[in-house]
Amino acid sequence: MPHVHGEDPKEWIKRNALALHAIKISCGAEKFDRIKKKNSAKDAWNALANLHKQPNENGNNDRGIRIERKQAVTLLKDIKRGDSDAVKKLFETHPPYSAALENGSTALHVAITTGKINLAKKLISVMSKEELETQDKSGETVLSLAARKGSREIVECLVGKNKKLLEIPDCEKNIPLVLACATHHQSLTRYLYSVTPEEFLDPGNGDDHGFFFLKECIRNHMFDIGLDLLRKFPDLTFHKSSLEPTPVISVLVEVLSSLFGGNKLLLLCEYASLFS
Repeated sequence: MPHVHGEDPKEWIKRNALALHAIKISCGAEKFDRIKKKNSAKDAWNALANLHKQPNENGNNDRGIRIERKQAVTLLKDIKRGDSDAVKKLFETHPPYSAALENGSTALHVAITTGKINLAKKLISVMSKEELETQDKSGETVLSLAARKGSREIVECLVGKNKKLLEIPDCEKNIPLVLACATHHQSLTRYLYSVTPEEFLDPGNGDDHGFFFLKECIRNHMFDIGLDLLRKFPDLTFHKSSLEPTPVISVLVEVLSSLFGGNKLLLLCEYASLFS
C-alpha cells in the first residue's frame, strides 16, 4: 500500500508496522491465519472486515451463530444449576450452543465463571479447538478466564486440547501466563510458565509478553522465575514496553522492602549482577 502523498516514507513505514502489529496480536489464532501474510495494516483490516461480512451456512453474518434469547436464558439457568447432563445434551444436539451469547461469552466461559468444573470439563470434551479460541468482549478466551480465576484443573484440560490458547492475548494484551501471575496464582503460574512457548516471551520478537510477565513475577515475589527468564533473555533487563515505559529496575525498587533477609537477599544479589 503506498503511503499518503507528501508523508515521509520512513514515518509511514513505522506507523504501518505498529498498526499491523496491534491488529495481529489482537486476533485469535484462526483470524491470525487469515492475515499473517499481509504486509500493510489496511490490507489486514480489510481482510478481517470481509471475514466478518461473510455469511455462514445458515445465512447469518457477524462472528458465528448467536443463540436466541430464550435459548440463552435456559442455557444459563442450566449452567448455574450445574446441570451437566442437560447442558451437554443441548450442546450436542444444538451446535449453536457452542457460539457466542449476547456478551460474546460461550457456555464454557459461563461455566468457568460460575465455578462449574465438571460441566466445564464436559463442554471442553465436545468443543472443537477452534471453538475454544472464541474471545468474549474483553478479549478473554476460556484459558485466559481460567488462568485469571486460578482454575488449575480446567487450565490443564484446555492446554491439553489446544496449546494455541497459550498465545492468545486479551484486550489488554495479556496472555494467560501473565494473567495467572497478576492474580497471585503462583502454582498455576509455574505450570503455565513450563508450557508457554519460550520464544513467545523473547523481546526480540517485538512483543511485550516477556516484559509484562517479568514485572508481575517481581511484584508477586516470584523471583526465581524472574531470574530464570532474565537469564534466558538478558535484553529484558532494560527492555521498555511501548505501552508501559517503566524499566524493570523501577519495578524492583517497588519491592525492595520485602527483600531483606534469607534467600530473598541472595536473589536480590543475583538480580543486581544482571544489571552490572
